[in-house]
Amino acid sequence: MTVLLDTNVLLDVRLTREPFAADSAKVYDACERGEMTGFLSASAVMGLFYIIRKATGESGQARAPIADVCHGLTIAAVNRTP
Repeated sequence: MTVLLDTNVLLDVRLTREPFAADSAKVYDACERGEMTGFLSASAVMGLFYIIRKATGESGQARAPIADVCHGLTIAAVNRTP
């Protein structure tokens, strides 16, 4: 199965946002294990960094989760012609 993960799914996981953190983690974990092919829009990566940095107060704390996301998911280009 191929899924496009919404920014909010990843924010739920990385910031432990309740009540959705557990369900979002199941989807993300399935992508990391290769049970699903997960995609994230390239434009969402910057948004994730910005929101995580604002929530944690430090850019250093935002880099590690973004690096994890880039390894666990396929980044979908936003410039491809259909």
